[in-house]
Amino acid sequence: PGSQANRTQAKTYGDLLNIIVRLAPGDRNREALLRPLLELGTTAVDDGDPAAIVAPWHPLRLAAMWRKAHRVSSIIRIALTGGDDQVGDTRLYFRDLASDLEHPLYPEVIVSWNGRKAELLSLVDTKGDYSLHEAPVASGAISADVNDDPTAGSECVLDLVRRYLALHPHERANMSVVLFNCDSARLPQHVVQGLGGIHDDAEDVRCQVLLRHIDSTRLRELYRSILTAEEDAGANTYSASEATQDFMARLRISVIADEAPPPDPRDGRPYDIVFSQDVISRHAILEWHAESARPAELEDLLPARWSRRRPASADDLKSVVYLCCPVQCHEGWAFLSAGTTFLKGDFREDGDRRLLPTRQLDFHDPQTARIFSETHDLGAWVVNYDELLDRRQLQNQKVRVIRYKQSATQGRNVVISSLAPLGLLRAMVRSRMDDMNLGLDEAGMSRLAHKLIEAANDVSGDIVLRAAKRGEAASELIGVVLSRYLARHEMEPSALVGWYFLDDYAAWLGAREETQADILALSPRERSDGRLELTIVVTEAKYVGSTILPAKRKESEKQLRDTVKRIGEALLGEGNRLDRDSWLSRLGDLVLDGIQIPAASPVNLSEWRRAIREGQCDVRIKGYSHIFVPTPGDGPNPTYISAIPGVEDCQQEIYGRSELKTLLLAFAADRDPTDIRHAAGAQPATTNYWTMPESSAETVPEVESPEPPFATAAAIEDNSVGAISEMLTGVGDQAEPDAIRAIVLANLREEEEDVAWLTTVAASTRAALQQLSLQAKSVGQTLTPNSAILRFAGSANLTVEQVMRKRSELLTTFGLNVISVRPEPGTVAIAVARPKRRIVTIEQVWDRWKPQRGDHGNQDIVIGLKEEDNSLLTFSPGALHAPHTLIAGSTGSGKSVLMQTILLGLAVTNTPQQARIVLIDPKQGVDYFAFDTLPHLDGGVIDTQDGAIDRLEALVGEMERRYKLFRSVRAANITVYNSKVSETERLPTYWVVHDEFAEWMLTEEYRISVTATVGRLGVMARAAGIYLIFAAQRPEANVMPMQLRSQLGNRLILRVDSEGTSEIALGEKGAERLLGRGHLLARLEGEQDLIYSQVPFASSDFIESIVDHLAETYRV
Repeated sequence: PGSQANRTQAKTYGDLLNIIVRLAPGDRNREALLRPLLELGTTAVDDGDPAAIVAPWHPLRLAAMWRKAHRVSSIIRIALTGGDDQVGDTRLYFRDLASDLEHPLYPEVIVSWNGRKAELLSLVDTKGDYSLHEAPVASGAISADVNDDPTAGSECVLDLVRRYLALHPHERANMSVVLFNCDSARLPQHVVQGLGGIHDDAEDVRCQVLLRHIDSTRLRELYRSILTAEEDAGANTYSASEATQDFMARLRISVIADEAPPPDPRDGRPYDIVFSQDVISRHAILEWHAESARPAELEDLLPARWSRRRPASADDLKSVVYLCCPVQCHEGWAFLSAGTTFLKGDFREDGDRRLLPTRQLDFHDPQTARIFSETHDLGAWVVNYDELLDRRQLQNQKVRVIRYKQSATQGRNVVISSLAPLGLLRAMVRSRMDDMNLGLDEAGMSRLAHKLIEAANDVSGDIVLRAAKRGEAASELIGVVLSRYLARHEMEPSALVGWYFLDDYAAWLGAREETQADILALSPRERSDGRLELTIVVTEAKYVGSTILPAKRKESEKQLRDTVKRIGEALLGEGNRLDRDSWLSRLGDLVLDGIQIPAASPVNLSEWRRAIREGQCDVRIKGYSHIFVPTPGDGPNPTYISAIPGVEDCQQEIYGRSELKTLLLAFAADRDPTDIRHAAGAQPATTNYWTMPESSAETVPEVESPEPPFATAAAIEDNSVGAISEMLTGVGDQAEPDAIRAIVLANLREEEEDVAWLTTVAASTRAALQQLSLQAKSVGQTLTPNSAILRFAGSANLTVEQVMRKRSELLTTFGLNVISVRPEPGTVAIAVARPKRRIVTIEQVWDRWKPQRGDHGNQDIVIGLKEEDNSLLTFSPGALHAPHTLIAGSTGSGKSVLMQTILLGLAVTNTPQQARIVLIDPKQGVDYFAFDTLPHLDGGVIDTQDGAIDRLEALVGEMERRYKLFRSVRAANITVYNSKVSETERLPTYWVVHDEFAEWMLTEEYRISVTATVGRLGVMARAAGIYLIFAAQRPEANVMPMQLRSQLGNRLILRVDSEGTSEIALGEKGAERLLGRGHLLARLEGEQDLIYSQVPFASSDFIESIVDHLAETYRV
């Protein structure tokens, strides 16, 4: 099959067909010259309806076999010899590869002769390299028993039954499924057998399978076929002995006569599910449409990856599906044009357009209208498993689509629709709106609830379906609608946008439902130079109470990050990607399917789809995690906007109750919410587009290499020096980013990886665990600055507790110093200390840090590298984390280095007008001499008790003053206040950094005075923008009262001298095993787990360089 002769023959065959079509027109010439060529490799089926079989020796089928052979051989060759390709999503890629190999490629439609009459036949089935072709539309009366494989249809029914019972468990004892206009005798058999299989253990399930047909003659024939099949099987397929008490004994099959009128929907719908397979498609007609004939290369074209749906305008009542791939190679167009001449007459040149055959369904057809009406009167769910039916046409028929599931590029899709009332859902949504106290009248509240439901249904009926049955999902509905509302108003009003609920496409996109973000928006536009730009927006929404906000915030952030990274890496990652073509083909088809254009629009969606598939467009990807908090909490307003770490152009927007009310009122009035977002701190989106790199569909990379060990910052994340230029987010026009960058780059050092030690210690640890009778299956390893993190598959013979009990033996017998043992999903992570630790410098960390830009300063400070994955540890008081912090660590633990890192981070990302630092040090400021000239320092380093008391009391007065200012402008916190007032009236944040706090607390006068003062600040200072950071070697009860310690919600703990001190400072043991010199264990409020990390080292020269630059910039 891979012989070049097959490719050459196809080209010659196409050239010959073109010559005859152009130079030898007329019926006689076609019969004498073209017909023998078109019949090559084709055998007509004599009996029954027109049908033909295309054999493997058809010239185009030989070319298809050549294409497949070269595709597979190139993959094998690269897998064996290596290549530059990157793995990407292998599951998605190889699923598409399997579809490519199963598809016959060419030809898909043929012309066959029944006597002297030419018939157009389309592909219906394949076996090996043979393919069966039949008439694409029914001729005359409804045909007899169909020969389709019933497996796909029965699996669809079974999946629907499972989903229906999950949402309606009370229907288990009275389940009913109607097979409407079923023309297959085998489909009911498969459905019954499948229902018996999934309910073997369900003693309370009672189910009916009913047949209904609008043609009574056909219904009797179908019932006769079922009985005949039952007799041939030699067993009673549809009934069982009641004595067995199995599910089959509780299942009934019935036949509904066509004379029985459909029930009155006002009396309720009598059945649960009405299933129609290809019922609508049978009423289609054959039509021809002129399409662009710009050819693709046979070596590149993969017809299996092209959707057959033809673009339709917004209000079109016709659904059109191509009978073959809408894009063809040279040889394909020649074959199609030759066959078309027998059906449409001599070939006529029409620029670059040629005719393509299609199946067309007109929803004006009275038979189609009757089917819609009758099925929706019969059942609560009407399920159409059909290729031609489009959800847009259903919506134009005023039918509510409650579920649309696309699982393949071409073929049948599942569309579930319903006309059942939504009274319960409206009541649940209305109840949530009533709880918000929006101040609307009765009619206004009802309109808002209706508008929310309609907006959700416009995105996906599945959102409405879930919400109608679960109160939690009703909250999700509101969140998704508001998320789309915010995202839509960030785009141009005239922009064409397609909205997609990702769970509807989960299987097609290679994901699982409810594990990814909620909404995908695609907005293409054509520039003046003809180049296409595609904006991709991903949003994830949560509508949750304040009590579960921390957990849901992290969950939403993770879902958004994972989804955006998956798409972004596939489209914009460097080099060849296995899954890039798969993603481009899906995005192109989504644009075609989801964007609705007016009938008079000049936009050519087909050309846009092709440009996207071929990578001829620039792409911008951005994401939003929207968290809406309708309930008031005990703490301050949770409204906060922050960048999401680990992914570009993504941010999390949290809206508290007050801001949520404003958003809902704006949504109800159709107002632009941009001002509301900006007042909360949201920044305008970037307008940068990226050109996708060239990729090859013919190559795959070698086996994915293990995760690289930690060596330098450049090896882990993007080492672009542009990140440094972005650090001065609050400095404005005064500071010089290039100067800061120069200082960092001058000190940035790269060190080599110690891969050999990592490999040795991984093998030693595995062997040691096995000798200690513990199961040890390695699943990954990572080298961090302090340790090797070795991951082993968790099992009953390898748990965290078992390894902890063996720590002493691992150290004394095998020389393995285990620092920590942590549980992870499916794995146990063991950290083994390095014999020689690697120094992490602040230059390396800052080179990767990209703080959020903003006019109100920055409160997110990077303080180290996480050991679990070498990502940056961001410290965010008052926003993601608690406002006040305790730092503890013994001498030599790196406590002062950590505090210097925090001070430097604040200084380079805020102007002195945005952040003020109150620094108190009982050690006469010896650790902070380099900060004396820092322009952010408020009053210099305070080194006396009286000075500290006075300054803390002054801050209490400042806090009270600020609350009065907030009240005057009706602002809940400093962020909202600063967004409402002029730039000169904005307030700075205050950072109170108190080193060696316990030292002065031994003095009675200081302890009494400061305890009361700090207690007031701890309770109320967050909203006022005053943050406390207290450091002590041993924060024991006699120097730090329990009440004061409890107000310091963040714990940044370095090595301490005992388990007792660890339990006091951290709340549990573990800090006593840290390695010192910046080895940190963090418990941050809002984070679920403890975080091991390494604080970066800042040399005195580096600190002086930064401080001198800032002092000169601000002229201190």
